[in-house]
Amino acid sequence: MARLNDITIDKLRALDIKDVADRLGVELPRGNGNARCFNQEAHAHGDRHGSLGFNVKTNHFKCFTCGISGDTIALVQAYNKVDFRGACEWLVNSYGITLECEQPRANREKTPDLDNRKSPYRNDNEVLRLSSSLLDYKSDNQEIYQALYDLSDEPTTELKEWWTSRGFSSSLLVAYGWRSISPSTIKKLLKTYDYPTLQQAGLVGDDKAQLEQFLRRYNTHNVIVPFYDETLFNNHRVLFVRFRALDKNQRAKYLAPVGGSPVIYGYDRLCSWAMTYPKPSALFISESETDGIAVTELARRQGKAVQAIALVGGQKSEHSLVLRELAEAIKGIDKGAMINIITDRDKTGDTFYNAVATTLYKVGFNPDKLIKWQEWNESLKDIGEHLQRLNEQPNI
Repeated sequence: MARLNDITIDKLRALDIKDVADRLGVELPRGNGNARCFNQEAHAHGDRHGSLGFNVKTNHFKCFTCGISGDTIALVQAYNKVDFRGACEWLVNSYGITLECEQPRANREKTPDLDNRKSPYRNDNEVLRLSSSLLDYKSDNQEIYQALYDLSDEPTTELKEWWTSRGFSSSLLVAYGWRSISPSTIKKLLKTYDYPTLQQAGLVGDDKAQLEQFLRRYNTHNVIVPFYDETLFNNHRVLFVRFRALDKNQRAKYLAPVGGSPVIYGYDRLCSWAMTYPKPSALFISESETDGIAVTELARRQGKAVQAIALVGGQKSEHSLVLRELAEAIKGIDKGAMINIITDRDKTGDTFYNAVATTLYKVGFNPDKLIKWQEWNESLKDIGEHLQRLNEQPNI
């Protein structure tokens, strides 16, 4: 089944939110007051005082009690209990709009911005943490990060449900090793390492008297994401960690050890690709851990194997350490190899693509094979949204 046309979706989202609510059967009050929320499952005794608000400026709705919110399409989804396509079909039928569809198109931009060609890096005195053999990636405080990970717990129900909601297979949760921690995990670590050592590793704050306050970060960012070394000899040695918040209302999704410098996420997979090339023939590079996992999931669903890595932590310049280390790690690969650079559809994504493409071009890779990989509908920002949409509409 073809995907909905972007123009059609934009038209549906531009429909007056209060008019859509009225057509659905929501009883609207006079003036700008709130309506009674229709989500009866969340209001055991009914929404007596009216919690459902409509913002005519943003054209969105929100219940300030149960939290449901969104645009016109989301309103129809919630009220009629249908999926995205079902909501769109209801709207086009109600308003007499023509439902237009299109076949998915890939955006394969092949021309990176190759500025500053004379000197590959501004700071080439910064020592690489990577040896030429690929088998020795040095990381400050690696022993402590490994110990912290060893003390972490099996994934909680919350983490498992979040993982599934992203469209990821449970087997990938095991493969990528995401686990759960809490402030008590850090306290256990303090039984082995003294406070100054943990402070140097960026896991606790500057003032020991404010330790409890600092540890609250592990109440919100309570998922530990391990950055593995290659696996041939080291058996998943943890080089670095980041902490993830599952609550979408958290302003920062990730927190890293204070002062820490991330290594390449999926370095074990990068080594596997480098040592087995040309099978698989392409490497995927993303801006975030979850984007790399998403492309791995999509490939598995098609019976294919890919190797995907991520360059995280705001590495937006071709002069950054982790990009130089990427170039070092794959310098021996056939320069005609396909490099798929997964980016969001925004300016940050463009910057990331140019940084990675420029770095790899400067060490000899064919610019025609440095692909901006955005093989999903243009109405979606990133590959994560694409995977979630596939779960909602498996035939689209």
